[in-house]
Amino acid sequence: MTTATIAARTEETITKRTPAVAKIVELVGVSNIGWEDAARVALDEAKKTIHNIHGIKIKDMTAEIDPNTGRITRYKACVKLSFGVIEEER
Repeated sequence: MTTATIAARTEETITKRTPAVAKIVELVGVSNIGWEDAARVALDEAKKTIHNIHGIKIKDMTAEIDPNTGRITRYKACVKLSFGVIEEER
């Protein structure tokens, strides 16, 4: 296989997998474990009702701190999820 053939097949695969239109939603996940877990919480909750999720972007990370101990008590991850819009057959 030549480089051109590989590139053409790769482009064809990407075109088939990537929807022409994507929708983006913003969610906030909360965890007492860490920011990665907070992002996972948001993703897992979204997967219950949203299909074809193909990307996640961490927009912001914040935390709540216990004023008495100075320790983080809750981690929050604001994420943007992108998913394909499914076109209906006409």
